[in-house]
Amino acid sequence: MLGIVLFLIILFVFLWKLTVEVKENSPPTFSGWIPIIGHLYKIIGGRERLSRTLFDLGEECERKGGVIGFYVGAQRHFVIVDPEDALTAANSSLSKHAIFKQAEPWLGNGLITSGGSTWKMHRKLMNPAFHLNVVLGYLDLFNNQARSLVENLEDEVDKEPFNVFQYLSQTSLKTICSTAFGINVDQDSEFCNKYIHACEKLIGIQTRKFQNIWLQSDLIYRLSGFKKKEDELIKYVHQLSNSIVQRKRMERKERHKEVKSATKMQSLIDLLLNLSGDQVFSQEDIREEIDTVIVAAFDTTSWSLTYALLVLGSMPEIQEKVAKEIEEVLGPTDRNLDKDDLQKLVYTEAMIKEVLRLYNVLPAVLRDITEKVQLKNYTMYPGDQCMILINNLNRHKAWGLDVEQFRPERWLGEAELPEHHSAYFATFGIGRRFCIA
Repeated sequence: MLGIVLFLIILFVFLWKLTVEVKENSPPTFSGWIPIIGHLYKIIGGRERLSRTLFDLGEECERKGGVIGFYVGAQRHFVIVDPEDALTAANSSLSKHAIFKQAEPWLGNGLITSGGSTWKMHRKLMNPAFHLNVVLGYLDLFNNQARSLVENLEDEVDKEPFNVFQYLSQTSLKTICSTAFGINVDQDSEFCNKYIHACEKLIGIQTRKFQNIWLQSDLIYRLSGFKKKEDELIKYVHQLSNSIVQRKRMERKERHKEVKSATKMQSLIDLLLNLSGDQVFSQEDIREEIDTVIVAAFDTTSWSLTYALLVLGSMPEIQEKVAKEIEEVLGPTDRNLDKDDLQKLVYTEAMIKEVLRLYNVLPAVLRDITEKVQLKNYTMYPGDQCMILINNLNRHKAWGLDVEQFRPERWLGEAELPEHHSAYFATFGIGRRFCIA
């Protein structure tokens, strides 16, 4: 009996030391740590539990100097809200967190899930597709989709409250499909509807898996039935994506020409097919990158638009200023917006930036630490994980005493912005691995 007790004590001490192994310059530990399991219990319980934990992490991290330790079992996460340390960590670590592996069956080695070297090469090659001139080439499409959205929303006027997100998500996904696949959303409406429906289901499953940590166990995930549904949907989405890639490839052969430069209406698929012709991207690479861009842009765009409408609806004074500016720029006509108009919508742009600052969709930037990284007061080692909390950077005291106030005017002059404000505005990410990457 005594031997069993001694064995259990030794085992407990060993596991305790393994869990909270004190390394050089370790940060303070987040409150509520329990031997062996760490803070695991704080992220079990669905979306509300996870959101509460992220909020508490941010508050405690600010109180304790900007960096604290969060443990999932023995795995240490450096939680960072200090802007300087956040930049250091983001620029030093290009490998994504292990949590992104759950998306690999769907997105493969796309920009979201790929490792450092693959990401560097793909991002550099794909940069021309995200050039401003290419985006502006789709203004007619954006105008048409916006008009269609307004017409659909008119059906809800003078009715009961409704969920605007469903309208915005449909519009966002149609627009993104058109720009990524280079298709006409009206002529290819059947494809768009099938692709949209399948992606929405897949995103729902992936979100549930992320929010419920027990589903990240392969055994439980299979037994739950979600794994089977996910596999079926992934296979279906891949078939749809491949069919468009093949069709576009055939169309290019029929034209007997390749578009080698970023022309006005060059879609992402056009650029990738050029790279395919140069033996740089395979068919699988093309499908993975297109699916990745669509998934990355769809949910974030839909929610950002939703928050923007909620702000306009709940703040009449902001709505009035935006409406007045649009009327001044467009005049009494019902014409489409053009490139010159966009440059004149200064207050509207400021309002959008303020929405993105205060209502960021993504809660954190997650990184896998693969080499020693020296922060101001602490050291991260290979095997550690890093979690940079976006909400806390966007609401840092450097924004001023009115940091919690929705005030678009802060964006109208450099004097009101924090010095080097890219470190304090992390909605699209921070460091070298930015935006969809």
